Amino acid sequence: MASINDLCKQMVDSTPDAVAANVVDLGSGMMLGGFFLSNFTSDHFEAVSAAATALYRGRETLRVEDLVKAQRGDTSNEHYMEDVQFSTRGLLHFVMKVPSKEAILCLVIRKPGNVGMGWAAIRTNVPKVAPLIP
Repeated sequence: MASINDLCKQMVDSTPDAVAANVVDLGSGMMLGGFFLSNFTSDHFEAVSAAATALYRGRETLRVEDLVKAQRGDTSNEHYMEDVQFSTRGLLHFVMKVPSKEAILCLVIRKPGNVGMGWAAIRTNVPKVAPLIP
């Protein structure tokens, strides 16, 4: 069976303009595994992992979820945030929650990049990464 690192490397290798992929535990904010080209450092990805965790489970996000749930009469403990795309100078970031796991899969491609290819790579690989997450 492949590892998270292997899956992330395969994503980067097979997605045009991709430079990095990783899996982040939403409970701890720690990177569970990943692959990135040499111009990225593990410090960079640890910071991105923490930021992505805050985006999905940060106090403000949880408050918005609670307000929406209250308005809809939803009393579940489920989270609403599923996927997000954001850009920085020169890069596009695609992030998707792994169903049934408290983890997210992230892919980074160079701009201008192909947004559709980024989303296709994420959607194709989320089911593959799920069984690799403890």
